[in-house]
Amino acid sequence: LAISNKNVPGMLGKILSILADQDINVIDMINKSRDQIAYNLIDLATMPSEAAVAAIADTEDVIKVTVL
Repeated sequence: LAISNKNVPGMLGKILSILADQDINVIDMINKSRDQIAYNLIDLATMPSEAAVAAIADTEDVIKVTVL
């Protein structure tokens, strides 16, 4: 997954909680930020469900979610 979001506290925790609630294991992750924007590249053990992607996309302060 590639996720861009506003650079605010707690965003990574919200995203990872959604994945954990769906029993999706994170294999590797990169989190970077510049000024007001952050981006995350998250390598998952399994393909995320449409519900998981939608839940992340609907999270406040998430700008864009892309399944790679």
